[in-house]
Amino acid sequence: MASDRFIYWDCSRPTVKKLDPVIRYFFGDGIIINQTKHCWIIYLPGTPPNKGLPGHMTPANELYHKERFIEVWPGTRNVNVLTRRADPFVSALADGLVVFIKRALGGFTQDM
Repeated sequence: MASDRFIYWDCSRPTVKKLDPVIRYFFGDGIIINQTKHCWIIYLPGTPPNKGLPGHMTPANELYHKERFIEVWPGTRNVNVLTRRADPFVSALADGLVVFIKRALGGFTQDM
């Protein structure tokens, strides 16, 4: 299952040239960041837990993707910070990235 975290701007979103250093600053050195024509894919260290929490029926290896990564997709007036089958560590980092981008570039989210 994927989780979308949208950041919006009143006018147009910041350019790729403005987004790129913000993303790279957040993760620092030693993290692999692949920038494609359409998005950034940030590969994170470590592996998700391979055992489920005690008392839960579904083993973690069926819940989480075996690689840890975050995708950042710029749209016309938004940026989507996307995770797919992410473990709690990756989800927390994605949430933190959203807060950081909002602060650095003046965006906002539409929290429910």
